[in-house]
Amino acid sequence: VFDGYHVVPASSQLHEVMRIALETLPPGGRVLIISRGDPPAALTRLRANQSLCVIGWDELRLTREEAGAIVARRRPGLAVEAVDALYARTQGWAAGLVLMLEQAKVSGAMAEPPGLAPRQLVFDYLAGEIFQKSDARTQQFLLHTAYLPEMTTSMTRELSGDADSGELLADLNRNNYFVSLRDTHPEPVYQYHPMLRDFLQARAAETLPKDHRRELQRASARQMEQAGRIEDAVALYRECHEWGEMARLIEAHAAALLDQGRGETIARWVEELPAEVQAKRPWTIYWAAASEAPLAPREARIRYEKAFELFRAGADGVGMVLAASGAMFAI
Repeated sequence: VFDGYHVVPASSQLHEVMRIALETLPPGGRVLIISRGDPPAALTRLRANQSLCVIGWDELRLTREEAGAIVARRRPGLAVEAVDALYARTQGWAAGLVLMLEQAKVSGAMAEPPGLAPRQLVFDYLAGEIFQKSDARTQQFLLHTAYLPEMTTSMTRELSGDADSGELLADLNRNNYFVSLRDTHPEPVYQYHPMLRDFLQARAAETLPKDHRRELQRASARQMEQAGRIEDAVALYRECHEWGEMARLIEAHAAALLDQGRGETIARWVEELPAEVQAKRPWTIYWAAASEAPLAPREARIRYEKAFELFRAGADGVGMVLAASGAMFAI
């Protein structure tokens, strides 16, 4: 068994030695080479004649059933919903699943929502295997892009200031450093593994000044907004307490979301805004009322009345008329 083969430089003579060694294996002999990257060019002929078989991530990742079987052996009795959430979080990464189960065994906290469960063992693993083995440039790039749910090279270039961010992302993906390629049209779209993203955000909170971190969140939110990812943009504005920007997005997109039948989303966003922000942005209260009107007309009427008074105080005639008609509709 040859582990960590990816650390061998491309120019190393070991690749040619390995080729000769593999070609001269006796019948029944087996060699296992473990690497984050693809086999080197020297081994191409062995792949062509099927003497060398490559087992990639798609074959190695756990299925939902396999993950459930591991959980059943290590933590019997765990609710199906908790197993589903664990699988969604780990995305078939066996080591991540086992580490989270082991951490929960020590802390006894697996009853919590998986997103809130202790993740120190996973973070330690990612720190040792990914972050600390990266050079300073890559570490800075990872921290500066940690808040993006998905990213293109143009997004990362603007956030990190690294002109070669596209090649850096492609290299991380190619070498299986928890970066997946989601799409390639019109340009490549990458995504960090959820647990790597959690780790990077936690590391950013530890190492970056608060003002710098909030600016990264704001910049990431702007990137999501420009890409049409409104929900992601709202979430990022909420995280960095940019309430005015969050309210602006609600006002701009509430009508379209209502047409899509997503009134609950609007109501939840408005409830997350501080009361003083709502008072300054009566349109957020109006849209919360509009989202409640079909199912909770009494509560909607109260919100419409509140919005009406705020519109009147601000001399907003259009708002007054719409809030009044909304209240009558609710009645």
